[in-house]
Amino acid sequence: MLNHCSVDQKTMEKQCDNNDLTMRTILGYTNSSRKVLTMQTILLFLNLLVSLASAVAAVIALIQPASFSGSSHVVPGEVFYVRMYAARSIPFGLAAGILPFWPGGPAVAWVLFTAAVIQIMDVIIAVGKKERGMIIGASVGALVHLLCGIAIM
Repeated sequence: MLNHCSVDQKTMEKQCDNNDLTMRTILGYTNSSRKVLTMQTILLFLNLLVSLASAVAAVIALIQPASFSGSSHVVPGEVFYVRMYAARSIPFGLAAGILPFWPGGPAVAWVLFTAAVIQIMDVIIAVGKKERGMIIGASVGALVHLLCGIAIM
């Protein structure tokens, strides 16, 4: 999808026809030609960070399945669970982290909303297991995905 963009001569900010978050924030300039660091830009990078953290956690679990369960002896059911988790977490984490940097509008926002729902489900699972770290991490991930999705809409 190609965007039609122009530069506002008064503010030297790059403006695009669509509501693309990335084009308005990362490529925007102030009068002194410094990049504008806005809350939306911060959200983009926080979203990338939490998405990559989720994908990296899945890779670690694939390498060391006991890291998720805390058990000293890994049974086949745990290996199956780790593989299922990694099968969704690695590609979805990469997509949720990288897609907001390309124009995509509402479709990208809905990917992030879906990622937020997945993280909320992880929070529910973590509450049942009383895993404080997972509760905090998944809650932060859900919040960041949700806020970034709203900003893109």
